[in-house]
Amino acid sequence: MKKTTAILLALMLVLSTCVIAHAEIIWTSWTCPQCGTPGNTGKFCPECGAAMPEIDGSTTGGQDPVPVTPTEEPAPAVQYQAGDLVTFGMYQQSKGGDADPITWIVLDEQDGKLFLLSKYGLDMMGFHSRSDGTVWENSVIRSWLNETFLYSAFSYEEQDAIQLTYIDLSSSQGDSKWNSAGRAYGDTEDKIFLLSYREAKTYLRDNKSLLCVPTGYTVGKGCYTKVTGKLGSESSTWWWLRNAAFKNNAGVVDADGNYETCYIHHPYGVVRPALWVEASAVTPDF
Repeated sequence: MKKTTAILLALMLVLSTCVIAHAEIIWTSWTCPQCGTPGNTGKFCPECGAAMPEIDGSTTGGQDPVPVTPTEEPAPAVQYQAGDLVTFGMYQQSKGGDADPITWIVLDEQDGKLFLLSKYGLDMMGFHSRSDGTVWENSVIRSWLNETFLYSAFSYEEQDAIQLTYIDLSSSQGDSKWNSAGRAYGDTEDKIFLLSYREAKTYLRDNKSLLCVPTGYTVGKGCYTKVTGKLGSESSTWWWLRNAAFKNNAGVVDADGNYETCYIHHPYGVVRPALWVEASAVTPDF
């Protein structure tokens, strides 16, 4: 009897020792609340010495291991530079074809927003319906960009990502040689707009970068084209700026990459939309 009792006491001592040892095991991988060091398995952070935070009232949990779900690191944001290409929105670009992703040139990046200009001339239309001195604020092309084009080329989510932008229509945005005296100026706020002469000079700094290649869809509508050799075998076309010029004109960039003006009712001007958008909404194309 005494021998049996001794054996039982010995077993109890061993079991209690195992329980104590068990209590010392740290079951959970934890992140330091002080310095943020992840993957700690001891009682103290190896970087700053902070104690492991309590789990269910104790540092060990005292029971079964607590499963730890790995935290996925968010994908790093793409860093864009001027000249990069991205895709955003959809618009018909081939003659008789369906809508295709629109390719844009990154002109600038500020605080997670991208300033974009369409790489190609996406459509063709007059700046306004008649040459009556109308400026950007009341033009047909502004209405078309911010209604027809906006709603047809972009999903609801994409429309939300496009920024409402203050549009400067002052004479400082135009060429000083373009006499715009007497033309009313009214600054606007738009989601889609045309570049000004000053913006084109700032962001498109050489003659070749000013050249605009029309899409097959635009060519099919009858836009003017010219092969200059500056783009190899590709043809270029002329495109609208938003500046008022002279009595009934607006600024344009011609097919040779020069700044000119044209009567606002001319129906063969090509449209290169510009916009500011959340960088997270676009897809890199490089």
